[in-house]
Amino acid sequence: PGKKLVDAIHKAGLKVIMDVVYNHTAEDANERNLDARFSFNGLAPRYYYRTCGNIPVSENGYNTCAWKGLDEPRCGKCYSNGSGCGNEFRSESPMGRKFILDSLTYWATEYKIDGFRFDLMGLMDVETMTLAAKRLQEIDENIILYGEPWTAGPTPILALAKGMQRERGFGVFNNSFRDALRGSPFGVEENFLMDGGRLGAVKRGIMG
Repeated sequence: PGKKLVDAIHKAGLKVIMDVVYNHTAEDANERNLDARFSFNGLAPRYYYRTCGNIPVSENGYNTCAWKGLDEPRCGKCYSNGSGCGNEFRSESPMGRKFILDSLTYWATEYKIDGFRFDLMGLMDVETMTLAAKRLQEIDENIILYGEPWTAGPTPILALAKGMQRERGFGVFNNSFRDALRGSPFGVEENFLMDGGRLGAVKRGIMG
């Protein structure tokens, strides 16, 4: 049924962009059930998830351990939670990266998906995203790739941010340009559409 749906959409002259979430899974958060054997933990305990102990804190990253600063043996062993959903998928791990690349390849080749929108792309390492773009563009040179260049909380990796996508074959949302045009979704502020404000930010958004 899924392939027939995509074919029907294509026949109508439309493209299919698939929303993908590779930044987290259903694993539990922080210190609770860290060794539970379900989802990816059932394959290799702790391997597929960032913890404060399995990845060094980057220059621009954070120690996200719930037990930080406490005389507590669990410090450095709990899940990082930059997704706000209890964990972070470790995209930079060899098998984590393979899973992402293989699944994207499957959707692009078997279902002829025209593009992918990445949820919380900020939690995906730049190398994995670059490799994904290269592989997918070999399948379809016109494939569309873009995502959210932010996180939902602190992360121990150098988060993929606006500007880091340049020359890499994928795009990102420009939330600075968006907010300059119509204001922030988190409050009332000056914006271009309502009162002509923030013209400089609008110009920067247009020029890149």
